[in-house]
Amino acid sequence: MPPNLIMAGDNFAGRLVPMAAAPSLSWVWGMSSRSFPVTKKVAWISTEHAEDRNPALITVAERLNETFETHEIRLNTSAEIPDDLAESEIAIIAAHGSILPEGRYVQRISDDSELALYPSVLAHAVRQSAIVVLFICSGGRLDSHPVAETTVGLVRQLLDQGCATVIASPWPLDTRVPSH
Repeated sequence: MPPNLIMAGDNFAGRLVPMAAAPSLSWVWGMSSRSFPVTKKVAWISTEHAEDRNPALITVAERLNETFETHEIRLNTSAEIPDDLAESEIAIIAAHGSILPEGRYVQRISDDSELALYPSVLAHAVRQSAIVVLFICSGGRLDSHPVAETTVGLVRQLLDQGCATVIASPWPLDTRVPSH
């Protein structure tokens, strides 16, 4: 359970004080001894072939455009995962996330057209980035491994690929959320 959702009296602890979670103390030590890039800010929202289909990601890209320009974040709208996401200071990804029919495990990442990726492909693409922000439905969920004492999910894969910080929702997102 995300620590910000722990109840502190009548309120969520995350509303009262800043909170974070880390997979282990050895991970924190490893991340604190690394240096990260400070110049490459990228975003990827696949909208290239979405005009004649569901415009959800087009709406997200339009709403974020001013923020990207203000903070000098380069937006790529290609229908294929870009080659330049790795080793970024910040990488922002907006896409659709699908979970298995049983309601567990992120199964794929997709756009409004025909793109469909395994979560591991996306994790590899943004490897070694300092901050990864996912506007992906259920992209932040961590599920118990079916046969081991660990968790599985896109966040875990991103951390395993050397990303230092992942900001993601474990639940479905409305297209209005990213712009806020």
